[in-house]
Amino acid sequence: MNSSICDVQKHSFTANEKVFLDANVWLYVFGQSTPNNRKAQQYSGALQKMLVAQCSLYTDVLVMSEVINRYVRIHWKDDFSKVYQDFKVYRRSADFLPAASGAADVVRRILRTAKITPDGFERMNSLDLLRDFESGQYDFNDQVICRLCVCQGFTLLTDDADFAGGPAPVLTANFSLLNSQKP
Repeated sequence: MNSSICDVQKHSFTANEKVFLDANVWLYVFGQSTPNNRKAQQYSGALQKMLVAQCSLYTDVLVMSEVINRYVRIHWKDDFSKVYQDFKVYRRSADFLPAASGAADVVRRILRTAKITPDGFERMNSLDLLRDFESGQYDFNDQVICRLCVCQGFTLLTDDADFAGGPAPVLTANFSLLNSQKP
């Protein structure tokens, strides 16, 4: 069972907190969400509270990679998947350039907001990670993020319900994740 899963809307942030923001949160805050999207509003509000409280905010290269890949794939799926059935053909086209620019802009905003932390992968038991991944129960990247948070003393801010069973403390606005620890 997770050590704690808390509602980000009810959480009071303090200056000594270290919060690691997951890719889905960055995409809600800086990505392609519409202004009236409930989750975008919740996570943007939480980010504002963290900044006011002067929390230490973190991310890593794995999360930035997920943000970039998700951003451009959303752009392709929504606007160009009928024109380019193959994503790699789309990526080499002029139509890709606005998506690439948008994704780069999102990452620049992340870099202005959060500190980059090393992932510590060399200290993780890669064979355990692979075994857990092979079981079909765990996403590899999620495992790395969760273990990083535990090792660095970070609280994870995520909207991903897959973190329900992990050992890292979690903040979320995801009802499924919040309800996962109730008996």
